[in-house]
Amino acid sequence: MALFALDGNQGPPGDSHWQLSGSTTYYNAGNVGIGTASPSAPLQVVGPGVFGASNNTASGTRSFVGGGVNNTASGTDSFVGGQSNTASGGQSFIGGGLWNCAGGIRSFAGGNRAKVRPGSDPGSGACSGLPSYPGGNGDAGTFVWADNQNANFVSTGANQFLIRASGGVGIGTNSPQRDLSIRQRSSSASTYGLGIESISGNEWALYVEPAGNLNFRYNGEIKSRINASDGAYVQFSDADFKEDILPLGSVLDGVLQLQPVSYFMVGDGERTRRSIGFIAQEVESVFPELVQHFEGEGAGSEGHLGLSYDEITVLNTQALIELNQRYNGSIREKSERIASLEAENAELHDRLASLEQSHAEDLLALRAELAMLRELLAPALAGGQRSRLVR
Repeated sequence: MALFALDGNQGPPGDSHWQLSGSTTYYNAGNVGIGTASPSAPLQVVGPGVFGASNNTASGTRSFVGGGVNNTASGTDSFVGGQSNTASGGQSFIGGGLWNCAGGIRSFAGGNRAKVRPGSDPGSGACSGLPSYPGGNGDAGTFVWADNQNANFVSTGANQFLIRASGGVGIGTNSPQRDLSIRQRSSSASTYGLGIESISGNEWALYVEPAGNLNFRYNGEIKSRINASDGAYVQFSDADFKEDILPLGSVLDGVLQLQPVSYFMVGDGERTRRSIGFIAQEVESVFPELVQHFEGEGAGSEGHLGLSYDEITVLNTQALIELNQRYNGSIREKSERIASLEAENAELHDRLASLEQSHAEDLLALRAELAMLRELLAPALAGGQRSRLVR
């Protein structure tokens, strides 16, 4: 294959591929290879390549500068565009922007001053002068996007996905109202919202239903919600989803053993407000079913303890029922005792009245008898008195 001469004339006879039309030079048929004798595309470049303005450098094996100015593609199979960007990690990518660094292998940087740290400070360029460097392959597999702020946004580890967006990040919406706004994509409770899945495959999902309530599902089953109207937290408690239901039994004596306390949480440096509640270890000795162990969350094989405060409300309700039953029982017992005493009092009153009546009748009889005696004794008493006078 022959090239055109500098004066624009066509190459030697038989070279029919290159054509000249005015100031335009073009290739008519076949493929053009640079660094290869068997190109498989209209233009195939094997080795580093550079497009764009001045001061672009593609020094990495098969690296490529796709445009712009002052860019460096020094990592193997790296790609860079834009201005003053450096793609030094192997298979790293910078599509455009300004002063970005893709220093980790298989990393991505974009926007303005997005920095994926390389293993060490290269001494110049967009990857130089960062606060720290991790060594090795840099922050491998990390994605960093930075908005138009004129400040570095630097990765801190491998396999991160970092976004700095002062206008907010929108998922399903192009007008985010918060730092992160998600617009649900459908009205199906089984597919929309936010899902958080454990390594074992268990999933918590939260979503806003059409009525506006914030619902929580675990492995697809509704568990609770927060009401849109008043912010109240409502647990799912339908009888159709419960089994082996038993009465709670007596709890009053146990509830009376609980000791409410006030406290500050460890690590609360400001200490502006005391919290109130219970000590889990003390509750466990009375109601162990209310205590949950946070395995692996603290020192010791059992971890630290937590309390189900909602269930304490149920205990309080049962304790009030028991207290009311005891009160009613006490009132009933006292009422029965009072009624018995009143009956005894009435009986005593009747007996007393009967005795008084009897005594009154006896007294009248005695008085009558006394009067009769006086009448009988009157003559004798009168005669005796005259005898004393004669003497």
